Amino acid sequence: MKIAILTTDTDHHRYFINRLHKHFNDVYIVFEKRKIKKDYKLGPFFAEEQKSFNKRFFKNIPSSLDASILKNTISCLSVNGPKPIQFLEKIKPDVCVSFGTGILREKILNIPSMGTINIHRGIIEKYRGLDSDLWAILNEDFESIGTTVHIVDSMLDTGPVISQKRYNLKKDDKIFHIQYYTTVISTDLLINALHILKEKGAIPAKGQDKLGKYYTSMSLKDKMIALSKFKKHVRSL
Repeated sequence: MKIAILTTDTDHHRYFINRLHKHFNDVYIVFEKRKIKKDYKLGPFFAEEQKSFNKRFFKNIPSSLDASILKNTISCLSVNGPKPIQFLEKIKPDVCVSFGTGILREKILNIPSMGTINIHRGIIEKYRGLDSDLWAILNEDFESIGTTVHIVDSMLDTGPVISQKRYNLKKDDKIFHIQYYTTVISTDLLINALHILKEKGAIPAKGQDKLGKYYTSMSLKDKMIALSKFKKHVRSL
């Protein structure tokens, strides 16, 4: 089965790619370089602490990509641009997997023969869009931290859910640990889904009971409020 991964070039996404490659040999990568720009301040917010934590706990999975992956990798400003479209049309993937890119347009969605799967680090029926776990924390909705694997349709985070799992916070957790744990959960869920797709040609999925509220990138001001609420909550565990 030929898999095209649409993502960004980060340590946690490289962990994800390398783990996938252990299960599926025919993997192609499109790295999107587009940066989110807002008219309000987004950071810095524990970026270095998160990177250090990820490196320590991803140590058994190399952050470097194997030569067999690199030769099948391109970079672009947007996954919807002409370069990635030409790349995907040439390789003809059976399935595309999106993890952390911008909204996929129809031209991309029409390419894979078995459809496109998205990894949403959040509980999609409550938090669509960006920074889902942080919005859950800000709302003191600590039971809605987790990840969802779903089929991509023409709208944003509205497709049928393949699998979902919550992450239960622990007393010694830091807010910058969440990316690591939800990435591991996401990878496990996706590998299982892709094995089912390879064996059966389709994946069971259930339409969302309700559409979650759409959230955009959280401001640094709100992130600091979320941090205060997070610390208070984990101290109470």
